[in-house]
Amino acid sequence: QGNLVVTRCQAVFTGCGFVRVRDLQAAAVEQWLAGKRAVPKDNGGFGPQTVNHYVTAVKAFGNWLERNRIVRENPFRFLTRSNVAVDTRVIRRALTYDEIERLTDAATKGKSVRNLNGPDRA
Repeated sequence: QGNLVVTRCQAVFTGCGFVRVRDLQAAAVEQWLAGKRAVPKDNGGFGPQTVNHYVTAVKAFGNWLERNRIVRENPFRFLTRSNVAVDTRVIRRALTYDEIERLTDAATKGKSVRNLNGPDRA
């Protein structure tokens, strides 16, 4: 979990061109995330839930900066999360019985994955 937060923060800070703590600006983060939202997911764009993960990561970093008295206030404290209920791009559904049978059959006949043979995965 920690490495993912670090990776997300690094991506944001690189994308925004932040080098020093004094460079950190919420508006730049918002703009960078909006740019990622404008790109289709197939081309590296972000959906609303992914945006929320990035917002959470940079806010956590800002809290750490504040807690350790590196900054007076978290520069990202007013960043807001996306409403994922409003912008659902993929609506999940339950598998049909036929799909479950085909999936189980494919797993049974398939090769080992993560040290599990086909029948064990099925």
